[in-house]
Amino acid sequence: MKKLLGIMVLGLLLSVNANSATTKLRTGSLHEDHFKWKHKKISLPPGNWETIEKWDWSVGFWTATDANLAIHSDNYVDAFYSFGEIDFMGRYQGYIAPLIDEILYSGEHDGCYQRPEYTLLKSFKKGKVHNCFRVRHIEVDKELHRPDDAESKWGSAVLRKWIRDRNMSTPKIMLCALGIYYGPVVRDTYYNWSYCIDPEKFGATKNKFFAEESSEYHPSNINNFPDKKEFMNNWIITTTKMHQQIELTLKAKEHHKLDFSQIAKKLKDNKIKKTQPKKTEPTEPILDDNKIIAAASGTGFFVSDTGHIVTNHHVIDQCKAVKVNYKGDEIEAKTLAIDKTNDLAIIKAKINPAKFYAVSNEDVSLLQDIIVAGFPLGKKVSAAIKTHKGSVTALAGYGDNYSNFQTDATINQGNSGGPVIDRKGNIVGIAVALLSAETGQNTFFAVKSSTLKTFANSNGISFLPPS
Repeated sequence: MKKLLGIMVLGLLLSVNANSATTKLRTGSLHEDHFKWKHKKISLPPGNWETIEKWDWSVGFWTATDANLAIHSDNYVDAFYSFGEIDFMGRYQGYIAPLIDEILYSGEHDGCYQRPEYTLLKSFKKGKVHNCFRVRHIEVDKELHRPDDAESKWGSAVLRKWIRDRNMSTPKIMLCALGIYYGPVVRDTYYNWSYCIDPEKFGATKNKFFAEESSEYHPSNINNFPDKKEFMNNWIITTTKMHQQIELTLKAKEHHKLDFSQIAKKLKDNKIKKTQPKKTEPTEPILDDNKIIAAASGTGFFVSDTGHIVTNHHVIDQCKAVKVNYKGDEIEAKTLAIDKTNDLAIIKAKINPAKFYAVSNEDVSLLQDIIVAGFPLGKKVSAAIKTHKGSVTALAGYGDNYSNFQTDATINQGNSGGPVIDRKGNIVGIAVALLSAETGQNTFFAVKSSTLKTFANSNGISFLPPS
């Protein structure tokens, strides 16, 4: 886990990629100017960018997605660009914060601390907030094969395969800019981006030295090559503006932003607007009341005859509108309360169900029989409700989270927010997460009924007494 997180956190050319929630970044797809990333507009450097590959991973509540693109001509790579994120969903901050600190500031091979090969390093760190920007040159073959860091070599395996399968040639030396932003007070999501170019393809004079230490672009050597120094200075100005734009896109707090005043003037609002569409072309999609955009889906259950529904927060997170599919009709629902920490949400729709659930006053016991119900995998399997029997296998969730319990009753994608019931039909839990198959088989988690009751009571919502 730590190794995987480390590669995602520092990712350079190493991470290759997963689908964006809006723009379809499928392998081989072409993109210009920008792409949409979960309702954010991510500007691309000039050129026709091809998506290289896509991948994502999840462990417990954490999910990561990443997009890696390239410009190439005549089977030669001119540039790489990547953008990615890790969404921690407010979980296990006590574990995440020191791990990010260790990776960023104590890493042996890369990090947000000054190293001899870095031409520029700018960073901000306060508490759990990190904003870091680095400019450097790389020896491409060394970066791909990591002879001095064998444990991380697997991280570039897909990229190496793409280069091999497409019979691509790569530059020996590239210039790279890399940025990260993690501000849990804005959103508990870790963002990283990188942009690497072959300087010769972008107007620089030809290189004569091709090892990292002997390259003309190494900080120890660059003063001996005025033309290379001028090109590097222009590269720094270009990429610092890119980082400033990303800070704005991610809505970084003003005091989190890096100070580039001595390098390039900060972007003014009117300049930023020039890169945005006209007012008649909104940057965010407008929801059509008659059309459902499948941003997320999951399961919910009624807890009152006036339309109160319990589900997971992550099922409705970032949705501009929430609609409930009830007896074949799609009915708009209003979000009444959310609990990001415990991944709970209570919504209400104009529905008066004939039946609804009571919530148990007691938490589950070890080895207690339970039933999980919901709509796993959506309509890919069928529109019918699916149920799974199982038992309680642990009284704590992932990372000793005692607001959850563990079960061997199967919970698949789409089960999120569904009811976990006892033999009497009372709610004893809310399906919330599963570990990936690589981490463990038959390992599923649910939020305890006591956690739900505390959340509901604090928001003035009461439940039917249990039977």
